Amino acid sequence: MTGSLVSIVIPCFNAEPYIARAIRSALEQTHSEVEIIVVDDGSTDGSLQVIQSFGQAIRFEAVPHGGAAAARNRGLVMAAGELVQFLDADDILYPEKIRLSLEQLGQTGADIVFCNGDKHSEEGGCERRFPESLDVSDPVPFTLFNHIPIQAPLHWRKNIELVHGFREDLCCCQDLQLHLDLACAGLKFHYFPARLYGIHRMRGSISAEDARRLDLQADVLWPAYRELQRRGQLTDSRARALAEKMAETARHTLRLGNTLEARAYFRQARSMHREGGLGVYSRSARLSYHLLGPTWTERAIQRRRGRSASRHQGPARRTPIVYLVHRDGLSPITPSVAAIPMGKLRRGGRRVSLLFFAPIGEGLRPSLKQRWREAEAQISRDFTGPLNKLWSPPSRFRAAWDEGATLSGWIRRNLGPRQPLILHCQSPMATRIGLEARRRLPVKVINYVLGLMYAEFRENTLGPSAHGLPGEMEGETRRLYDFEMEMALEADAVISISDAMTRFLTDRFRVPSDRITMIPCCVDTRRFTGDPARRKQIRDELGLQDRFVLVFCGGIRWWQLPEQGILVFKALKQIRPNAHYLALAADPPRMLAMLRAAGVAERDATVRRVTHAEMPGYLAAADLGLMTRTNSIASIVSSPIKFSEYLASGLPVIIHPNIGDYSELVQKEVLGVVVPHEADEQTLSSCLEPFLASYTASADLLQARCRVVAREQLSWDAHLHKLPALYDRLMSL
Repeated sequence: MTGSLVSIVIPCFNAEPYIARAIRSALEQTHSEVEIIVVDDGSTDGSLQVIQSFGQAIRFEAVPHGGAAAARNRGLVMAAGELVQFLDADDILYPEKIRLSLEQLGQTGADIVFCNGDKHSEEGGCERRFPESLDVSDPVPFTLFNHIPIQAPLHWRKNIELVHGFREDLCCCQDLQLHLDLACAGLKFHYFPARLYGIHRMRGSISAEDARRLDLQADVLWPAYRELQRRGQLTDSRARALAEKMAETARHTLRLGNTLEARAYFRQARSMHREGGLGVYSRSARLSYHLLGPTWTERAIQRRRGRSASRHQGPARRTPIVYLVHRDGLSPITPSVAAIPMGKLRRGGRRVSLLFFAPIGEGLRPSLKQRWREAEAQISRDFTGPLNKLWSPPSRFRAAWDEGATLSGWIRRNLGPRQPLILHCQSPMATRIGLEARRRLPVKVINYVLGLMYAEFRENTLGPSAHGLPGEMEGETRRLYDFEMEMALEADAVISISDAMTRFLTDRFRVPSDRITMIPCCVDTRRFTGDPARRKQIRDELGLQDRFVLVFCGGIRWWQLPEQGILVFKALKQIRPNAHYLALAADPPRMLAMLRAAGVAERDATVRRVTHAEMPGYLAAADLGLMTRTNSIASIVSSPIKFSEYLASGLPVIIHPNIGDYSELVQKEVLGVVVPHEADEQTLSSCLEPFLASYTASADLLQARCRVVAREQLSWDAHLHKLPALYDRLMSL
């Protein structure tokens, strides 16, 4: 392996005093076949000038600030070597690092080799990182309890690509995430004791933020547990190790004074292993744990040690945010609008909890209990913080069941009666409960308006004939309209999902515009990518290798106009005879019946019901997206998440007019074609033909434009910053 090219990847952010030393250490390697790749992560000091001074000796690229993980991933894309060595800008490699690591790779046949190193302090001290011998026969527990610095291993690039590199949503714990992912993938680790790198701790650097590291560990542990389960490699010892690490994280979190998060981590530890991570406690403390629970046990331990955990002040003591969902926890949009953004905020250091008011019947009926287990598993993919549930009464008994008092009691027990906090309420019903709690406690209430209840009531209850309403129904519609207006006016802030919704709130409900923040229903563009491998896999499974696939995704209620969607497909098939209709529908039997009634041949349509986790693969298998809606106020103010997911997957969209802001966006950015309501098959063909000709001529450009618009206008990366800005503004009032 002496002739192997090794790429040394160095991310740099504001490391002007140190970056030259790191680059020189890479250039001084005794192994001759190396390339040095430096990615400047938007530095605002003189780092870039220092990097440029090395000229042709290195390759470098300057990118907007996105964090160390994004910079390392960019370096991987630039790398030409089969092997990769990572180096932080404030650290160094000793001259023999690459040569000796290559020798170990060749001699041992391991997938990953890592070595010892020195840890230097700013005061001039130096200590060895690891002992002379280590047992890494099972790398999963080893990586959990032994921090492997990012400089220590030498990697095959294919192995890093196998686990999809670094998670860019983590601001720290990136070394733990990568090494644990590699261990869970079944790769063989080998340790040799030579001291071949030096770590220099900078005050204020990412590696020094230990408090945040503790807060984010759970976001790494839970995905590892699920991955081992999926692979069938979750042994008892691995489950115990993961549970103990989770319990250790819970203990540290409890010492920071964050009781709610700590309880969630203890629950996760118990779900990982029957012992619940109790191995982190002494025998007497385990008895206390069983009798008193973790909170009082930890307080007793801290009191005995002469410290008060409740007085500890750290970065996790920021204002708590409770995201409140009322009777809508099983909705398919909850992962997108709640779990993903709140999970990202947690990983950014915010104290966020999810709280569901669930109908009491969902806790009694076995089928609904199973749906809750599935929903919680799906939510936990993106949100590993506290996930709490309170019961909501049947509608007929709601007047006798004070949900505001229930919420207030929960807040007092878990966060304290004097703790200021933000209630981020998903729907006017959740806002009503939040406002009741505001009368008792120091909370700020955000009304997250995902739709108009009164308009949806008319459509769902009365169907297409909802025009001349009987007096009783008109009265119920008016009651809902007045209720929504009251909630919007009483809340401390309002989040709308479209510019059209914002105009409605200001014009009809008279909500001051400075209290409204517009955030569309956003997509996670790291998940919906139009992955070519998944595209081939799904198309092979469905027998669609040579078909032009139009995908319809969603429910089939009358206002979603499924029959008109089928008519669009028939018009498409006149132009593209190889067209195929892929319906990802909530009610497959009804959709199949509609297709048969419309005369669509069985070979020309596939109907599936898929989970949100499976959706990216199926969208990747398609060529066009379809979105049909009625021309109603509910559609005009909407922000369908499926539109964003279509674009992120590289799918141009066939869309009806007046669907939120999106019909206009399709025309403005040329992202598909707008087709009229109530058009016949021939008219639809006339609308589609010029668009399809353009699409065929420049498919790659159109797909790329769809992805760019999704990333820049409809992703959480583009809009997430609005939430912490809103929270901070509210708490400053």
